[in-house]
Amino acid sequence: MPTRPATTILLITEQEVVRADFSGKKTPQLTQHWRQPRGLDAALPTAVELAISLGPKLGREVLVLTTSAWTQTISLPAGSTSGMDETELAQTLRFEVEAFSGLNAFDSQLSFKQVNHDSQSPEFWITQVEIATFNHVEEMISLRGGKLLGLASPFGVPQPLTPTSPWQRMEYWHDLVGCIAVDAGLRVFIANSQPRSTRWQVALENWQASTPTSEWLVEAGVAVPHEYLGETTQRLEDSEPLEDWLAHWAAAAVGADYRFPIIVPTKKVASKEKRTKTSLAIAVGLLAICIGHYFFQQQSAGKLAAELEPLQDRTTQKQNLDAELRTITTATTALASEAADLATEQEELGSLTRWKGRFSALLASLARQRDDDFVINKITPSNDGLAISGTTLEIQTATRLAKALQPELLTEGWSVEAPTQEGANTLENGGPWKFTLRLKDRATPILPSP
Repeated sequence: MPTRPATTILLITEQEVVRADFSGKKTPQLTQHWRQPRGLDAALPTAVELAISLGPKLGREVLVLTTSAWTQTISLPAGSTSGMDETELAQTLRFEVEAFSGLNAFDSQLSFKQVNHDSQSPEFWITQVEIATFNHVEEMISLRGGKLLGLASPFGVPQPLTPTSPWQRMEYWHDLVGCIAVDAGLRVFIANSQPRSTRWQVALENWQASTPTSEWLVEAGVAVPHEYLGETTQRLEDSEPLEDWLAHWAAAAVGADYRFPIIVPTKKVASKEKRTKTSLAIAVGLLAICIGHYFFQQQSAGKLAAELEPLQDRTTQKQNLDAELRTITTATTALASEAADLATEQEELGSLTRWKGRFSALLASLARQRDDDFVINKITPSNDGLAISGTTLEIQTATRLAKALQPELLTEGWSVEAPTQEGANTLENGGPWKFTLRLKDRATPILPSP
């Protein structure tokens, strides 16, 4: 009987799916790998299921590497992260990258790794995916008897593929060109651009890596001009470089102190077999309780009949008391109904008084944020609040406006949602940008602290 793998790596790219099984937990050793075309329009969970089916029983722990995960680096202003814990920083980063990744801050899961420790401008390497997609992948692996170790982008395994120190590697993927380097510390450059485009070259020159490139890696099925490659180029369409690269990923995933952003499960999901056994145990326990309760009731019924016999003479008294109780209950119900009506009227009156100046406050708040960089075109009502539409020259302006309005409008009963934006692509930065800010009505305002 074959031994179950300790770890399985599933690689999901635009072109293909790959499964690799490893024995040994602390020192993984590749035992076998399989690969197959992904197929047209195969969603990530479907592609994961296809990759699982390529081999026998799944490993105890599963690492998913997929180009469907959005990854990029972002710098934050000095002092903007001071005093934040990891959860608060993740929430801030989700809001900051929403306009770039296209993933809603409230419907996505994010992991990050700081790639420089410059207090003036901290930089973070981020990987992000939709929560629904991540949960679907986790559940699928759990049903196959495995445990999801985490989900990450295949870019940037934080180890040299050749024994070199310091080292720097260029990587070319379907819609990403990136560079990862380790000299004094970990540094990362990412351009969300196809390799055949020339836009990433200018950005890479501005990055100005101090360490010369020593490795080149090319995704299977991706064409890269020869002048962008070097002597130590490894192409993942060839089996030997693929196996070596997968082995480095397996080694990088050992332990819990990851040097790359990996999205890990937030809760443990029991396997199908374990859930079945648990349900069966609960059912047997409930059956035993029911049987015991039946015999207890039979015994108690006999004792109760004997105790009730002397009380038959009090039946009339009890009936009279019941009639009085019904009268009192009816009167109490009527009073409670009147009290509820008065409370509703009082609450409605309070709401009218509370909201009487909110629209004037909105216009005053917009006036305080006036800037030559944006124009408010219109304010329209919606089902649950208002929508503010306008035009701006810079993509960050609408986000800054939302952040500035949020604390002022909370006291007026509005919460400000993240802006939606659409660029006209007539300027070099993709602008001008049409944006919409949605003000959602709250049940109660948040009053400022005294």
